[in-house]
Amino acid sequence: MRNFLASGAAACILAVAVSACAGTPSERGELATTPQGSKDVAQWSMPLDSYLEVAQSAVPREAWLVSMSSCMTGAGFPGPEVPVGFAAPVDPTRNIVGYKLFDREIAEKYGYHDASMLPEFAYVDPGDSFGVLIQQFGEPAQAAFDSCSAEFDGLLASDASSDDKSSMWLSVEAAHQVESSGALADVRGAWRKCMEPQGVPGLSDGPEDFPLIAMTESGLDLSGDGVARSAPTPREIELAIADAECRDSSGYSQKRYDLEWEAESKLLDANRAHLEEERAKNQAKIDEATAVLAEER
Repeated sequence: MRNFLASGAAACILAVAVSACAGTPSERGELATTPQGSKDVAQWSMPLDSYLEVAQSAVPREAWLVSMSSCMTGAGFPGPEVPVGFAAPVDPTRNIVGYKLFDREIAEKYGYHDASMLPEFAYVDPGDSFGVLIQQFGEPAQAAFDSCSAEFDGLLASDASSDDKSSMWLSVEAAHQVESSGALADVRGAWRKCMEPQGVPGLSDGPEDFPLIAMTESGLDLSGDGVARSAPTPREIELAIADAECRDSSGYSQKRYDLEWEAESKLLDANRAHLEEERAKNQAKIDEATAVLAEER
C-alpha cells in the first residue's frame, strides 16, 4: 500500500527545477503495471494515475537539462553531460507515479526504507552539477545560470502546486477524505491490536502514523523527518514484517485501497474537464521538449 508519510508525488509538487523529482519511477523508466484504470492493490494503482504519469514525465526536464548545459557551457562554465533518456535505477518500493508501496515482500527486503536510499541504488542527478558550478565559480556562474534559466525554464512542466484541481492535489485530497471520514476506524483498531505484541512504546492508533519517529529507541535508524536513511536494522525488518502482516490481516490495506479508489473516481468525474485540460497542456510540454531534444542530441 502507499505510505502516506512519504508520498513521492506530494513531495515532487514542491521540488525545485534543478533536482525536481528525478527519482520517481515514471521519470526513470517503465514499470510492469496493470493497464490504466485497472485495480491493483499491490501497485496501489488509482484512477488519477494516467493524468499523474503525464504530469510527471521526465522528457521536459531532460530537454531543460540539455539546453541549460549547452547554455552554461557557452557562457564559459562546463555544463553536465546529460545521458539520453537519463534514468536512475527503478525503485521497487515506489509505484509508477512515485507513491510509496508497502507489503510483506518489501518489508522483508527494505523495512521502511525507500530502496533508492540504499547504496545499490545510488544515483547522481545531472542537475546537481549546476549547484557545484555556482559554488565553484561564484557570482559569475550564478548570473549565467539565472540568464540560462530565464531562457529555458519555459521547457519545464507547469507548476501545479497552487492548483487545487490538479491531478496531484486531487490525489492527495482523496487520501485525506478517506483518512478523515472515520470509515477506517474498525480496521485501524484491528491493526493496533495486531501490533500490540511488538511492544512498541507509544504505538500509534493506525498504520498511517507508523513508524513513529520515537521508534529510533527501538532500533530503527530514522532521521528527524521520519524517513530511514541507512540500511535497515534487524529490528526495523522485524517490525516492518509484523506491520505489513497486520495491515493485511486486519483488512486495513484492502479497505483503504477500495475507499481511496472510490474517492479518486468521484473527484475525477467531478473535475474531468480540468484534468483533460491539464493533460493536454502537459502533453504539449512533452511534445515541445521532444522537438528540442531532437535538435540538441
